[in-house]
Amino acid sequence: MDALLTRGVVGAVIGLALVWAVIFLTGWQWGLALASLLVYEGWTVANTSKYDTISDIVRDFSRKQLLTPWMFGFAFGIGITTGYIHDPYVIAGLALLQGHWFFTLNEKREEAIKQEVKAEIKEERREVLAEIRQEGRE
Repeated sequence: MDALLTRGVVGAVIGLALVWAVIFLTGWQWGLALASLLVYEGWTVANTSKYDTISDIVRDFSRKQLLTPWMFGFAFGIGITTGYIHDPYVIAGLALLQGHWFFTLNEKREEAIKQEVKAEIKEERREVLAEIRQEGRE
């Protein structure tokens, strides 16, 4: 079997298992909403664009809006204390997601962005120097 086809079949089986688990644990309304997020996440993993996953979007937004982690934690706490979120599996899943989103340093990505910016600046400098040299020759 072709490696690409194998990856697609395995990914589809894992995705269907996750969708079934999400619907089973949260009910069909939340399950469909979370399943649509899983489909989006699958698409972002499959395409070649950088930094378009849900985690990247949440991290970028939370860096710009410092209240975002606090609001997630506050809403999570209210959901637990009021009994709206009472399933221990859902609580554990949400806690892991929040830890993944807000408490990771993501140093590699920041370093990669710094390197990209440095490369762009070097390229711009080369272009400006080439223009200056060209004007000097004319």
